[in-house]
Amino acid sequence: MPKYYAGIDLGTTNSSIALLDPYTGEVDMKKVDIGETPYIVRSILSKDEEGQWILGNQAAAVDRLRSRTVFSVKTELRRDMNFSLSLDEETYTLVDLYAVFIKELLKKAGIDHPRKVERLTLSIPVNFDENRKSVMEKAAEKLGIPREQVWFLDEPVSVLWDCRNIPGQYVLVFDFGGGTLDLAIMDKYETEEAKEGAVQVLRELTGEGDNRYHGKVVAKVGLDIGGDDLDDVIIKYFVEQGKEQGNPVCQSLSLEVFDDPERLHKLKSHPKFTFYYQLKAAAEKVKKALSVEEVFALTIPPLVPGVDEGIKGITYTLEQFLTGTEKVRNAMLQGLKQLNDAFAAETGLQRHSIDAVLLSGGSSLISFVPDLLEELYPNARIVWDEEHLQTRIARGNARYTKSEGEILVGDAVNASFGIYNHAGKETIVMIEASEQYPVRKVKRVATTKTNQTKIEIVPMVRKGADFEPLRRNGSPVFWRMNIQPHQQTMDLSRITVTYAIDKSQRLRITAYDNLFKSEIGVEEISLADTSG
Repeated sequence: MPKYYAGIDLGTTNSSIALLDPYTGEVDMKKVDIGETPYIVRSILSKDEEGQWILGNQAAAVDRLRSRTVFSVKTELRRDMNFSLSLDEETYTLVDLYAVFIKELLKKAGIDHPRKVERLTLSIPVNFDENRKSVMEKAAEKLGIPREQVWFLDEPVSVLWDCRNIPGQYVLVFDFGGGTLDLAIMDKYETEEAKEGAVQVLRELTGEGDNRYHGKVVAKVGLDIGGDDLDDVIIKYFVEQGKEQGNPVCQSLSLEVFDDPERLHKLKSHPKFTFYYQLKAAAEKVKKALSVEEVFALTIPPLVPGVDEGIKGITYTLEQFLTGTEKVRNAMLQGLKQLNDAFAAETGLQRHSIDAVLLSGGSSLISFVPDLLEELYPNARIVWDEEHLQTRIARGNARYTKSEGEILVGDAVNASFGIYNHAGKETIVMIEASEQYPVRKVKRVATTKTNQTKIEIVPMVRKGADFEPLRRNGSPVFWRMNIQPHQQTMDLSRITVTYAIDKSQRLRITAYDNLFKSEIGVEEISLADTSG
């Protein structure tokens, strides 16, 4: 049975999937739709009256299946982890919906059963917490893909994985999608060094070296702004024009909705109001045109057939767009400043030391984006490849699937773990936040009582300056393991405790009794199921 190495980008607006050939290292983008952009599909999930799930069928979603549709599972995960969809006397949680989405995307890629997936890499926004990542992990597990075969990458790091050969030491990723803007700066000096010597020989002989990628993420920032926010600015203008023309649908809509995220979301998700997505399609068309033109003219057909006559003779200029999106651009500037400050604090260097800027995401082509980046990073080469702009994350995820045993960019643990020492009433640090997957640390600890029959291991995680117990479902995690009793006490070298975290981000704790030369036990927990 064939085994697949798959990288999936579950985007706010569009999604895609790429497969890696584990023998050649070649990435194959899979066609998941028809039309001008066959390698991306709208992130719309509908269930028809016959009980069949439909992925990306926007026309159906805004018509008869409107009330049976989730327009963006990722948006709902960002907003409310308790979101659910009730259909046909069944309730689908976010885990269920993500599982369906992944399964349908795999089908479109020619994979008839998820269990054929040997390794799956999923990308997440920089500002996703462990609980949200856990939803995606549980969805894959629900499909029969073991947790240890599911790896995660921050979205900008996925982009870096697809652009490994960009010259320069410091590279900034600007990943501007439909719902989020993710920023990261990587020091790829180690990567450039690794091109020489043994790795180069290995590449020439086997091709395997093509997928070895070292480096370090120096700074990263995630913002909850995206192309959807830009579309809403244009849609608001459409509604204003409709009001002036006496369009009854536009007149029934308060402009204050566009200043209230909750009310706007209700409008977008209301089963009876389908005109929003007609306006959004027009806004996307305008947005794209203004990346190369100063002014764009269009007419919008009836919003509700039989009720209105549409919005006629609209003209929208680049100047209007820049004025209307000032709030979004200011948030973008603040995010870049935060990133630059973190870069300076880590390296002592300023933004002029950035050698290249990699653009990713459909919204990165907005006219003011490259202009802003060229001004902020005058010494950097701006890299935008329209062919792969919206598929970089899936491609990078696919490359990452075949990277065991390497210390790689994006593999930072990002949390410090310890073990509570009952004798000294303190936490012994086992794993530092700066270490990288896979990591394995060993520490000797003592028994504290005569004829002790159990040891208790309490994994701790750093919170600020202090350590707190690792928690699962709100309760502290601790494990009691049986040991053979002995009169000796406070033997500082009796018990060996080993902490290990692999790329599936599972914390595995083993204990060994050096006095009796025997294993005490093994405990394991997924970090995605925990909090501290």
